[in-house]
Formats: sequence, structure tokens, C-alpha cells
Amino acid sequence: MADTNFQIHFRKSGVTAIWDGSHESILELAEAHGVDIPFSCRCGLDNVCESGLIRGEVSYPSEPLADVEEGNFLPCVAVPESDIEVDA
Repeated sequence: MADTNFQIHFRKSGVTAIWDGSHESILELAEAHGVDIPFSCRCGLDNVCESGLIRGEVSYPSEPLADVEEGNFLPCVAVPESDIEVDA
């Protein structure tokens, strides 16, 4: 993953950032670029950070324990598998 760059667009904030594998999660990338995504656990235990995935694919290096609604994902534990657009 570290050698693959993906474009991450945060729709509500209007911020686009490049995923280069240097962050552990999409939430960390968002924070580094001033995008406010509410969170609590940072490990997939609750749904506080649950966000809409408008387009693209994400994966979870460690499967979250919280159930996620279809079309949403948990940025605190997710990494991109393609360019993505997030409803944040």
C-alpha cells in the first residue's frame, strides 16, 4: 500500500489529499489536512466516525467490531484501495 498513491476527496470540506501510506487510517489523513470527522475509539468499536463513502473502495486491515450501514465506512480503521470520495 505504501507505494500506491490514491486521491482522497472530502466532499463537505472541499479538501483533497493524497494517500501515500504514511498514515494508519483515513481518519489520520483527514486530521492531517484539517478535515473534521468526529471520532471516539479509533479502533472500530463504535460508529462515531461512520461516514458516507460516495465512491471508491476501502478495506480494513483489522476488521471493525461495529456494524456499518451499507454505503458507509469507518475512517478510523479504514485504508483506501482506490481513489475515494468521502461525505466529510
